Amino acid sequence: MLSSLEHFFTHYKDLEAGKWVTIQGWAGVEEALHEITASVQRFQNAVD
Repeated sequence: MLSSLEHFFTHYKDLEAGKWVTIQGWAGVEEALHEITASVQRFQNAVD
């Protein structure tokens, strides 16, 4: 499953000139929760 996701995210911008994606690896649940929390905070700051 991870290899399919990695393939998708590596190639989904192939048709857009000058855009690219680099996969830096996979992290666990703790890192995912940190990223989600940080994203929500950035959104709330942008809306306020």
